[in-house]
Amino acid sequence: MMARIQRSTMLGFIYLIETRRINGASLQPVLSAAGYPIQHFHILPDAIMQSSQDCDLVIINAAASRTSGVRLATKARRQIDAPVILISAEGTWEMPSEPGFEHLVNPFTSRKLVNRIRKLLPPDGCKVKNAGGLKLVPEQRKVIVNGKQNTLTPKTYALLNEFVKREGEVVTRKELMRRVWKTDYMGDVRTLDVHISMLRHALEEDSLGPQRLITVRGVGYRLDAVGEISTQK
Repeated sequence: MMARIQRSTMLGFIYLIETRRINGASLQPVLSAAGYPIQHFHILPDAIMQSSQDCDLVIINAAASRTSGVRLATKARRQIDAPVILISAEGTWEMPSEPGFEHLVNPFTSRKLVNRIRKLLPPDGCKVKNAGGLKLVPEQRKVIVNGKQNTLTPKTYALLNEFVKREGEVVTRKELMRRVWKTDYMGDVRTLDVHISMLRHALEEDSLGPQRLITVRGVGYRLDAVGEISTQK
C-alpha cells in the first residue's frame, strides 16, 4: 500500500484498488495526469479499514487481475460510503449505471474514464463537507449519501444543517420552526412535515423506515451518524 496522500480541496480524493500483479496498465498514471489525488490499495479490505471520511470515490481495477470484480464492487458499495467505478476485463458483460455506480469494460479511453469520474464527483472547486456521516456540498446545496447526489431546496438544506450541527441530539419541532422558518407560530407545521419528508427521501434508502433521520415522538427529530447504522438486512 502506498503512503497516504494529502487530500486536495479542489478535486475528489480517490481510492484506487489494484492487485500487485497487474495484467495490463495501471490506472494510477491516468488519474495522476488528470490531477486527482489517490490512495493506492492492493486489496479491498485495506481500503475498508481506512477511514472513508476522506474518500470521495472508489475505483476497482478488476481488469488488472482479469476478473469481473462484481463481488468486490458489491462489497465496496456496502462498506465504503462513496460512489464506485468498476473496471472489468474485456469480454465482461457491462452492468447498467446506477446512482453512485459506474461500470467500464476494457478497452476504453482515458477521457471516458475521467468523464465517468466527473459524473460521480462534485464539480471542481466545490468544497465537500463531511458531517454526520454525510457529504455536503454547500455551494450547490447537495448532499451525497452512498454515492448518490441529491440537490436540496434552500429550506430543506437549511433544515439538514440544523440536524448536522447537532448530530445525535434531539432537535425539537419548535426549534426547527424558529431557526429555519424564523417563526414561533406552531399552529400549522405542515410545511415542516413536508420538508422532513423531502429530506428523508434524500437521506434514506427507505424513507418510510428511516434509519438516519429518526422521529422522537412528541418532541422532534434526531440525526444519527451513518456509520452507526447497521447494514444487516
